[in-house]
Formats: sequence, structure tokens, C-alpha cells
Amino acid sequence: MIETYRPSGQMSVSFAVAGIALACGMAGVGWVYQQCVEFVPIIYVSFVLTILFGLVAYKGAEMAVRHGRCRNPIAAVVVTVLATSAGIAASHFSAHQVFRDRYIEDGAQSIERMLTTGELTDAEGRQEREYLQEAAAELTMSDYVDLRVASGWTIESTDVTGIFVWIVWFIEAGNVFAAASYGGFSRAKLPYDEDADVWADAVRETVTVAGPSPELVETVRQARSASDLFPRAIDPPSLPGTALLYHVRGSEASPDRSWLDVVHFSLEVNRKGQEKEKRRSIFTSVRMDTATRSGLETLKEKLVAHAAAEAAAGESEPTPG
Repeated sequence: MIETYRPSGQMSVSFAVAGIALACGMAGVGWVYQQCVEFVPIIYVSFVLTILFGLVAYKGAEMAVRHGRCRNPIAAVVVTVLATSAGIAASHFSAHQVFRDRYIEDGAQSIERMLTTGELTDAEGRQEREYLQEAAAELTMSDYVDLRVASGWTIESTDVTGIFVWIVWFIEAGNVFAAASYGGFSRAKLPYDEDADVWADAVRETVTVAGPSPELVETVRQARSASDLFPRAIDPPSLPGTALLYHVRGSEASPDRSWLDVVHFSLEVNRKGQEKEKRRSIFTSVRMDTATRSGLETLKEKLVAHAAAEAAAGESEPTPG
């Protein structure tokens, strides 16, 4: 049976500090994000900014869990989602401020027009300005939400109002929360050396089997024991641009305690003819016990022997002429 790493579920006090720092950072990012969305009202730009907002949430959650030394995936998700919600709140507060400023600006322009046309006297104009400032000061977040849902946005000559405004907000928030959840959860599941109190996820060694056959990849994928993780024989590469990567992870504090990741690497060509790297995890954080260590050492010996045999075969070929 293949034994993989299981998080201990522990957390340190520093994770609370990291969560607060993440909330403060995301609040600032949310404010800047909304300012950019409001002052560059182009749908494609807004889409890119929303994606970037999510990426910042992902990296922020990852950093908070790492520096907070959280090994509890559920707690990591809860804390990072709560912290990144500060970014969503800040973005809506920023939008509320912009909406109120525009409300005052539009109202002031309307008063100026009526003064110019003589519809209002100077005294009435002063009174209207006072009313405008009072109304703007009383414009609560709830009022802003109601007005924004009613007025919506115009996207390529199409008015987006009502339920569609809520859908846009849901997508925006969902993007941030999903990114933060994934970043925090995946980070908390990485190997941690409890004895040394340090993360043990640094790649210390990588062993590469080039061009594995589909049958070999499937055999490794279906492995039920340490011996099945490694090829029994090293054959000539059958699929160029592909490889099985065996990453050994661990910490410098405990060199005898490590974990193994098995990844299927491939270069794939997209519709534009561009090559893109794909890495598909087959096994993650397999505990390096005696059988696994032995299997990996045997694999390295086979690779060295195979390389030597190929070199010898190349030297024995007759030289033309």
C-alpha cells in the first residue's frame, strides 16, 4: 500500500497574524481594483482586472498559510476566505464612494444648468446645493446597492441591470473566494516536518524518465505498492516531449525524512501551433519509506546503466567514409 502525507491539523499563533495581514492587504488591493474598474470602464479591462484580483487572492492565501505555518486545510480555507472577503468589502465601499461623488457631481451640474437657464434663482441654487450635500451624506451602502442594481452598467450598448448586476457581483466574489480557498487548501496539504517545525516541500532531487510509453504511465497511475511506482525496465523513449518526473521533497533540517511526487510531463501544441508545458500529478507526497527509497535508487541505477549502454552503442557504430 502506498502511504501519502497527511496534514497534522495543527496551526501556530502566527497564522492569526498572517490572516490579519492578509485581510489588510486584500482591503488595499480591493480598493485599488475598484478604482481601476470605475475609471477604466471597459469590459475587457474589467475582466482582466477581475482575474488579477483572483490571482492576488490566491498568492496572498498561499503566503498566509505558509508564513502562518498552518497544517489544517479546513482552517486554512475558512481563514483565507474570511480575510480575502475584506478585499470584496473594500471594493464595494470604494464603489460606494465613487457613486456618491458622481451623484454630487451630476447634481451640481444640473443645478448649474438650471441657474444658467434661469430656472433657479441664486438663493434657490444655494438651497439646492445644500439639499444635494445632505442627500449625498445620507446615501448609505444599502441605498447604493439599490441604485446600482436599478441603474446597472452599459456593456457594448446593452444595459445590464437587476438580477444581472447581482450575477456580476457573484462572479467577482466567487472568483476571489475560489482562488483564496484553493491557494490556502493546497498550501496547507504540502508536507511539513513537525519535529523541525519547518515546511518540507522544497524539491531536493528530481529523477527523469524520458519518453515513457502510455502503458508505463498507466501502470504507474494504477500503482498500489512502492515497486509499481517505478518502471521495471528502461526502454528507449517512445513519446518525445514527455517524461515521468520523480520529485523528492523535504527539508534540510531532516534529510532522512522526505516525500515523493510523481508527475507526468508533456509538451503539447495548441491551436496556434505553440508548445505548452503540461504537468499532471499522478501521486503527491508519497512517504519515502525503505521500499520507496530502494525503488528510487534502483531506478537511478537503471537510468545510469541505460545511458552508458546507449553511449557505448553510439561509439561502436562505424564511421562513414
